[in-house]
Amino acid sequence: MDFSSVEQDKFRLQPGDVLVCEGGAGVGRAAVWQGDLEGTCYQKALHRIRTGPEILPAFLAEFIRFFVESGRLEQDLSGVAIGHWPQEDIRELLVPTPSIGQQADWLERLAAVSAVVAHAHASTRRAQLRARHLRRSILAAAVSGQLVPQNPADEPASALLKRIQAERDAQPKRGRARKVTS
Repeated sequence: MDFSSVEQDKFRLQPGDVLVCEGGAGVGRAAVWQGDLEGTCYQKALHRIRTGPEILPAFLAEFIRFFVESGRLEQDLSGVAIGHWPQEDIRELLVPTPSIGQQADWLERLAAVSAVVAHAHASTRRAQLRARHLRRSILAAAVSGQLVPQNPADEPASALLKRIQAERDAQPKRGRARKVTS
């Protein structure tokens, strides 16, 4: 996007800025800008929040995530078809502010729990894929007669099918019944 020099000064991101989606399907999604790309500006679909010394940006972003995922944001959204979270409503959001040390501790614990959840999710996904593969393998083994020991005296399925077809062919064909009218 093209920004004038005045707009660049106004909309330039700084490390630690919290960006929040203003509307649409992702309304309320929040992230902390890490400053990976110098001179980056944000545009009107996002809100930028600069925290003061009393709140860690990551703590605010996680609180907003909680606010969104708990369904509490939906009560505050404006708009008929597509929800919007206006800046005025964000400014009125009551955010708990424990001490910086407590915020850092909470973020550390959240990261540890999130890592466990991500690992469990990945393990579950791998188990689901393995179960799907095993179901296919079991079905293939069942169809080919490999699930239980086979009696060599048993008639092979191919021979049984040929015999059944021969018996059907030997039976007289029935014609269609016709209604006789006088």
